[in-house]
Amino acid sequence: HTVHANQITQWKKQAENALPTVFGSRKGDDTRRQEELTDRNYQQIGQLKVELDWLKQNLSWTVERKRMAIDLRHPSISIASAGPSPQHGLTTGITARIRRTSN
Repeated sequence: HTVHANQITQWKKQAENALPTVFGSRKGDDTRRQEELTDRNYQQIGQLKVELDWLKQNLSWTVERKRMAIDLRHPSISIASAGPSPQHGLTTGITARIRRTSN
């Protein structure tokens, strides 16, 4: 089976016309994906910066201030013990144990 030269010329013209569209849209998709990834990364960086700033500010809290920050009515906190700390033998008052909750 042979293909006529005119048919090859038509296919070549069709390919030349379609190639920019075929490869051009992929580049646009890659650019869009890259922009979305960059946006997500900047959002995460911003969130981590806020958390770091908060930690830096609040690391200087006294033990009493930290205890006051615990909401004992929070559903993921239960009272584990009241009295001496088993690790240090010191009276720590109420010891809160934070359970991991599944989301």
